Amino acid sequence: MDRPSFPVSEQHPCFRLSFEANQACFILHASDNGEPVSLRKAMDSLPFRLIPPVPLFTNSDSVNIRPAYFEQVRAWMFKCSIQIEKKIAAFELDAFVKRVDITEPPGWFRISFVREGGALLFKPQNEVISLGDGWFLCGEQMWKSGLEASHAQYIGNIIEGAALVAFLRDVLPEWSKKGVAYDCPLVYLDEPLNKIRIINAGENTVEIELRDECADAVRIRETEDFAVCCGAVRPKLSGELFNRFFSSGQRRVLEGDDIADFVLAAKGVWAPFIQGDLSLLIRMHDVFDKAELKLQAYPELKKGVGRPYARAVLQAGGKEYDPAKVSRSISSSGYVRLDHGFVPVSLLNSAGLGRMGRTSDGMPLDKPYPLKDEELFRRGSDRLKGPWTHMEIIDFGYGEAQERRSFHHLAFLAKWGVSGGLLGGVERNMQDTVEFLSGLQTAAPDCRVLIVGKKALLKEIDSYLARLRPYILPEDAFAYLHPGGIRVISSGELEKSDQVLSAAFDLLILLEPDNMTKTEVSKTFRDLYRIKARLRIALYSENAYKLTERHEEIQRSLLRIPNKFIGMFSVIDPDRQFPRLPRPHSFRPYYNFEKQNFASVKIPGALHSKGVSIPKRPVFSHTGTAGIPPGRPVFESPEPRFIRMAHELADRSLDFAEFVPFMTYWPTYDRMTQEQTQWYIYWRSEVRNQRYPKTDLSYIFLYIYELLNLVGCETKRQGYDRLMAVWRAYRQTYPKLDEYLVNWMVDFIFLYEIDVSVQEILSLSGNNITGDLLDMELYRRLSAEPVDIGISMLSRASNYDIRQSRFYQSVDSAEIDLCLPKVIALVDSYLKKRHGQRIIEMFNPGRLVRTRSVFRSAVYTGTVREIKLTVAPLSTHAPLRDFLAQVIRCAENKLRDIKGASGKLRGVDLELDIQKLIELYLEREFTEKPEPVKVTLDRDKLARIAKESDMTREMLTVQGFDEPEETGFPYGAEANLHKTGPSSLKELVQSLSIDESRLLTHLFESGWEVSGSELGSESGFFAELAVNSVNEKALDMLKRLLIVEEGHKILVDEDFRDELQMLLGEKRENEAAFSGLAELGGGWKSFVENLPPELLEILRAVYFNNAGELQRLADKSGVMTQIMVDSVNEAAMETLNDIIITDMRIEDEYVPVLGKIFDRQERLNERI
Repeated sequence: MDRPSFPVSEQHPCFRLSFEANQACFILHASDNGEPVSLRKAMDSLPFRLIPPVPLFTNSDSVNIRPAYFEQVRAWMFKCSIQIEKKIAAFELDAFVKRVDITEPPGWFRISFVREGGALLFKPQNEVISLGDGWFLCGEQMWKSGLEASHAQYIGNIIEGAALVAFLRDVLPEWSKKGVAYDCPLVYLDEPLNKIRIINAGENTVEIELRDECADAVRIRETEDFAVCCGAVRPKLSGELFNRFFSSGQRRVLEGDDIADFVLAAKGVWAPFIQGDLSLLIRMHDVFDKAELKLQAYPELKKGVGRPYARAVLQAGGKEYDPAKVSRSISSSGYVRLDHGFVPVSLLNSAGLGRMGRTSDGMPLDKPYPLKDEELFRRGSDRLKGPWTHMEIIDFGYGEAQERRSFHHLAFLAKWGVSGGLLGGVERNMQDTVEFLSGLQTAAPDCRVLIVGKKALLKEIDSYLARLRPYILPEDAFAYLHPGGIRVISSGELEKSDQVLSAAFDLLILLEPDNMTKTEVSKTFRDLYRIKARLRIALYSENAYKLTERHEEIQRSLLRIPNKFIGMFSVIDPDRQFPRLPRPHSFRPYYNFEKQNFASVKIPGALHSKGVSIPKRPVFSHTGTAGIPPGRPVFESPEPRFIRMAHELADRSLDFAEFVPFMTYWPTYDRMTQEQTQWYIYWRSEVRNQRYPKTDLSYIFLYIYELLNLVGCETKRQGYDRLMAVWRAYRQTYPKLDEYLVNWMVDFIFLYEIDVSVQEILSLSGNNITGDLLDMELYRRLSAEPVDIGISMLSRASNYDIRQSRFYQSVDSAEIDLCLPKVIALVDSYLKKRHGQRIIEMFNPGRLVRTRSVFRSAVYTGTVREIKLTVAPLSTHAPLRDFLAQVIRCAENKLRDIKGASGKLRGVDLELDIQKLIELYLEREFTEKPEPVKVTLDRDKLARIAKESDMTREMLTVQGFDEPEETGFPYGAEANLHKTGPSSLKELVQSLSIDESRLLTHLFESGWEVSGSELGSESGFFAELAVNSVNEKALDMLKRLLIVEEGHKILVDEDFRDELQMLLGEKRENEAAFSGLAELGGGWKSFVENLPPELLEILRAVYFNNAGELQRLADKSGVMTQIMVDSVNEAAMETLNDIIITDMRIEDEYVPVLGKIFDRQERLNERI
């Protein structure tokens, strides 16, 4: 830009407004004393009242004036030129600037564009100049065209590509609405240039045809979706999908995923291009955009009485589907075909659906969940965690009836198997009860019902009972000999009827139980409680409202109602408003595992807090001895004292010292003698020089403590290298180092942000890791290609420890140790090939952020005590543990067959193709190859054999596992680990609850296996939940499942049956010692029954004043004796409202009570 010339004699600021024709803009210049000056500095000399009305303050000597501000700036300069003397500031306007007149747009003015190829360009009309922002200048006339500032970009610039389409389609119509006059050689039309006609929509195919309406269309630059034809820009189909369909011709028959892709496009961006019956196509082949997994509660009726279960249901396209079936249909395709459309696999993954009939984290979808009563009323619980959006109950029936409410409530209780009752009196509810029982016997003739009431009450309602006579069994009939019917008995006769007490009923009706028993210790209560019944219903007296809270608790106990919450909904007054159900349970957000490239994923562990800087060494004078400098504080806590002394001794060294033994639990400097200190200084000097003399473990730990605190280290990396060196040097001599250093080394890496991988540490760990490190190691091994997991780590990651199997202990275990890891690697590769996911992808639990305390059990004085790790909790992920267990059990069964071992493991639940894969592989590995013999080739037979061989090869040939070699799997470090010790089956049996004991007893009496339906109908307890709780304990104590499922049968693992039979007998004998608890009263029965076994043993040891047993129990649990005694007292306060142990002695008033329990048990044990 050419600067204007100013008079040299100018001695004051000067402002000049001019028009630059070559730039088509107005410019304000500033000068001082004839030289350009910044406008900001020039403005400083003006009075405040003459500050410009628009922002002109800039460090430049000129500024372009926007057209919209031109009139304001010009008026400001006129004003200033009048009010300010020239000796202060001068204001000059060019003659042209003075003459410019702002007017309305002339009638002849039009914004004109010309076409240049596939683009538009603004062409000024006459001598019109565009000033920008929609302003124009012609001669001395200036006007605003009415254009928005955002539209000014189209004036003076080439309009092409997507901007051309937007200009024609969006901008020009807006100009027309605002009355802006324009000329444009192009228009935009919505009518497409090409169309797709749906010729035929069949069940499995869709025939389509492409029609082009303009063969001479010119493509618009930088966009394939529009073209120019006959002066009009029109939409045009293009892109990868379009090319896929029509690259080879105008007509195409679509199948499979192509149909789904076409429908998805036809419902979306392709809709304007579609001709034909699109609605029919969508009805036949819709692609769903919503899918959710939900739980659906339902009752499973048996003999007229139900049990609540929940099953997983997939909701998609307004219909419900079996999610396990849909999951098994997922392949490499992008969609799954349902009966009336397609659902994208990505949508199923987002909903939580995985492969092989499982959720995205590997949980089976085809197994129903047994529901607790509380979960039914709350419509879910945290126990039922999964990718469910909610739990719905079809035809729940609670409180819905307005008439005959007693009848409908009884039907509700029976339908869902919820024990409960009716208030208001027997007379009030007997009519509906009779109708309910009549209907029940008609619908389920095999339903066994027992009615119990006082003799007088039974006489009073005889007229009602008469209507049930067709179903009532004779008094002398044995209930268990009849497939169904009603048995009526008085509470007085019940005590004498062993046949009734030993029989099992489907439904127990108690008439006025609140009048039959008032306390838990009465004989009537015990008899009623002993009755085996799947469902208990009470008809209470008219005075039941007056029951105290304690009496209500007794009645709930009699009906086996677990808590007050359930009783609120199951025991109701039909003449009052039913309690409202709580809000449905809100399921927590479920982790949706996204597929990752595990080969590139590093083991998680990013530090969330800064590392600790290395402290500066203090300077001490050196002497010829290695003594500890004097001058210590008199009172100083151990850790600060340690770090102070460590720095004092950090630079000390000795050329020689005599070895002096040193053994202490927590080695520190002040626990060493001077001779020991001298040896330590000498030994440390040698170690720093990479020489490693023999020494005691305590010296090594003391040196490790120094390094953990970075004492004697120039850099953090030096500290890491020295730790690794001393660990490697002494780990063979002192295996105990592994127990500590694995964790400490990982902490060191994270805390001090050492740039190394923790894999080096984990590879040295062997089997000495737990918690976060175990999860990290499993992640590393399962994500390796091929999978690299040895027998020891495999046993820790699964629900089955084959090393405890009798078969494993009776054969060459080294063979099994070598082949089982290969089986896992084979299955992993097969899943990758067959389902597109590896084991760790199919059974991934997601990520958890855990807080980890650093350098636990070490002397450490740093300020950062915790770090946060992101880990995948693989070691506790039930679906993964169960799948690995099933693979191992399947492999063991085949090995048993190959080795000729008798018996097989029951309850193997594994996909048939995976079972076949494992069996074929093991046959190939262990079958001896016969000597080759000469044969005459039969070509037909050869072709048949080749075909069968190809099928076998297809099963065994998987990615990365064509020919397994002995040297291809580095498992040696774990293959020779010692076997685990004997099982803790006795400990498990001792910990069994009442329901768990009844379950195992029932299995024992049934030959250790029963059908699932028979177990589900077992009287008096929820057997399915008991199975789960027993197996949870078995996994913790035995490292394998005790009860397994095979088809429709539930059975006990054969390896445990003999020992379990003996232990159950002992448990029954021990329980007999407590059979008189109910007679004690005062809450003692509840106290003893609910006291955990370990606390009961503590109470027993205190009663017999056995200090040695107390210490043994404390050592076993890892908890101080006093803490366990406090726990006993806390339990006593809750039940007995008093403590029973003071100063390790039983309170005198409770000695007789506990004597009845423990003395009797002691005598029984002596007999045994």
